[in-house]
Amino acid sequence: MIRWLCLALTLLAAGCNSATTDPFRRPDTWHIQHDNDANLQVMVADPHDLVRGKGETDSRGVAAAAPVHRLDTGQRTPLIPLNASDVSVTQQPANQPQGNGNGNP
Repeated sequence: MIRWLCLALTLLAAGCNSATTDPFRRPDTWHIQHDNDANLQVMVADPHDLVRGKGETDSRGVAAAAPVHRLDTGQRTPLIPLNASDVSVTQQPANQPQGNGNGNP
């Protein structure tokens, strides 16, 4: 009995064809075809930018080149010490109750 049940389940699973059950693979349904390209062509201001882009005129690449070079060569600028704050923090010990330690004075 169990063999017949296993055989029936195997045949049932083999009969499931993903091409007919998947809603995106069924015939006569919408399929994506170059839609991203069409959207970009509509949104771009100058169609020539799709062929070749434009460079930045106000790029900060020159300013970033020196720190990147120092990082690559292992000559990093030391970090600021943690105790460099102008704020002075002092901790005072909490008031300890006087007595023998069991709450009685």
